[in-house]
Amino acid sequence: MHLNLGDRGIILGATAAAATGGILTAFVWYKRWKSSRPPEKWVKIGEVGGLYLYPIKSCKAIKAKALECTELGCKLGELRDRMFVVVNEEGTFVTGREYPQLTQVEASMNEGKFRLCCASHAETVDIDFHALEGSPQKVRIWNAPAEGIDCGDAAARWLSRLVLLRDSGLRLLYYGDRTAPKGMNPKLKKALKLTGKDFKGTDASFFSDAAAYHLISEVSVGELNGRLENENVSPLNFRPNIVVRGEKLFPFEEDNWDWVKIGDVVFRFLSPCGRCLFTTIDPENSNKSDKYEPVTTLKKYRFMRNSVVRDVFKSPAMGIYLGARSTGSVSVGDDVMIPLS
Repeated sequence: MHLNLGDRGIILGATAAAATGGILTAFVWYKRWKSSRPPEKWVKIGEVGGLYLYPIKSCKAIKAKALECTELGCKLGELRDRMFVVVNEEGTFVTGREYPQLTQVEASMNEGKFRLCCASHAETVDIDFHALEGSPQKVRIWNAPAEGIDCGDAAARWLSRLVLLRDSGLRLLYYGDRTAPKGMNPKLKKALKLTGKDFKGTDASFFSDAAAYHLISEVSVGELNGRLENENVSPLNFRPNIVVRGEKLFPFEEDNWDWVKIGDVVFRFLSPCGRCLFTTIDPENSNKSDKYEPVTTLKKYRFMRNSVVRDVFKSPAMGIYLGARSTGSVSVGDDVMIPLS
């Protein structure tokens, strides 16, 4: 078979196009691979100013001097972040958005059992969560599938009396399986895919809204307070795990941190954290802001800069979601490092 010059040109052109396409594909793959690798050089940007754990979703924070950071979230002894969730009689999860009184429920360990208490409630209740039996109950956290084991009638009655002022209506679920995460929040998953961010299944954690870790800086909260009239918020309004402080930090600088290193733990930036009305509840007394602050003010200037992410979340941002890419312990006062550019 003989090829004329035109045929040869077509073949050569196709070969060149295929080669170019292969090179471009390899280049894109390499860029994604490289961006998913932790940097080798770091620079200090601040230090850890506060560490917080929330054993029950929507309930009071435990302030810690140190936390162990796992891929599935932080832990303090046997307590893990968002390892319990409150549900109604239909099995739908409820939060402080509907029941602000939940923010005053305190959790602790007492002689190997999980204890619930509240300053305004004389009774306490202890739960031996290691001995819980029964089939896991399905629950969805913002359309992400999860399962939890019912903690029994005593815990249900205690919560119902405190929040609903009756003997029934609320129940407490325990995540149970400490090795497997719930499903990924659909909005976060969509945003990560659209922006090309790498994520792992463990980033979904247990009963958290979206991700295993949430970080915010003191200077960002301070900048927001400077805009509020006759109101003041604290980092706890935003329910972070890690609060960063630093004299040289700029407000909202954390939005740009692709990687964060604290001690031996390396965190990967996932997404800005979209804020909702939960932030309008005072964590000290569970009172709601009459002016819906700080959300009202945040909507004036803190919508997400990335238009793709903004279209997904449609809410103002404050703080960032992180996923752990290595494990270890972090302590208050530890250096907070970001990549050396």
